[in-house]
Amino acid sequence: MSTGKALADIMRYIHDAYVAQRGDSEQTSRKAKRDAFEYIERQYRFSPSKIRLYLNIHARFYTDFLAYEHLRLTDMQLLLGQDIGDDIVSAVIDMRQANPCMSTREVKDAIAKLRRGERPERHLPD
Repeated sequence: MSTGKALADIMRYIHDAYVAQRGDSEQTSRKAKRDAFEYIERQYRFSPSKIRLYLNIHARFYTDFLAYEHLRLTDMQLLLGQDIGDDIVSAVIDMRQANPCMSTREVKDAIAKLRRGERPERHLPD
């Protein structure tokens, strides 16, 4: 998700410029974040919720090559819950590798089963 990385880079660049110019404080960080969001909204016509989504996905999955390779944006969105661990993410990646045509509904149902400690057998490879 290069969009998430690009947005994170913009946020970091603006934050660093504000800190260099105004000093490192909570107020400076808040102003930098607010202005970065406004810039992205104007420049890319993204809503604040879409910006947060891409930033959260980038923060959660930026080091996971397999997630970027096999998961859809909607899969990643479903896997953002704080109670979802790496084991569930790995299981969903395995399911996507075994069946790339799974629907979003099937992925959502499989995640729900995995959260309950059940095994969504028809989707996981042997």
